Amino acid sequence: ARDIGGMTVGLIGTGKVGIAVAAAFKALGSEVLAYDAVESQDLQKIVASGGVGASLDDVLIRSDVVSLHAPLLRATQGMINAEKIAKMKPGAILVNAASEKLIDEKAVFDAVMSGALGGLAVDRYETAASAEAAAEDRNYAILAALPNVLITQEQAANTVSTLKMIIEANNKSVQQYLAGEKITLEI
Repeated sequence: ARDIGGMTVGLIGTGKVGIAVAAAFKALGSEVLAYDAVESQDLQKIVASGGVGASLDDVLIRSDVVSLHAPLLRATQGMINAEKIAKMKPGAILVNAASEKLIDEKAVFDAVMSGALGGLAVDRYETAASAEAAAEDRNYAILAALPNVLITQEQAANTVSTLKMIIEANNKSVQQYLAGEKITLEI
């Protein structure tokens, strides 16, 4: 087992979730590197709280843990591919808390199996979008059985507080719509 304190954690994407993740890792004694495709207030908040702004390559090369929080855009789809994984520290851990489409699943599978990636945590695995697909996907079955892999299949956010926040946001949107106001959905 590795101790999080003293590790270098690289964040790719620095929105609200990235800020919270950076604060948690800083509190545990990790160095936090943060990359965002655009210079943003969120990135500046991470830097102001002790994180370091870095290039994508620098995040990949220096991090013991790489955590994805980027939105799915044309530019980010499949961004973690064999070329990017090859830049990562041997044995680094990849965490994808964003869209499953940010990673090239075949490249990630190969990297986990070869040991190039020391661990993998994903909230969703694209080719296993349903129980039937998961049962037919040999790579998914192999990954799911490994002790250094965690696949939550979109269960990580199923908490009472998250569901309450979603309900409140939806109720607010309905009220705004019925009042003829602009809908300002924010979760």
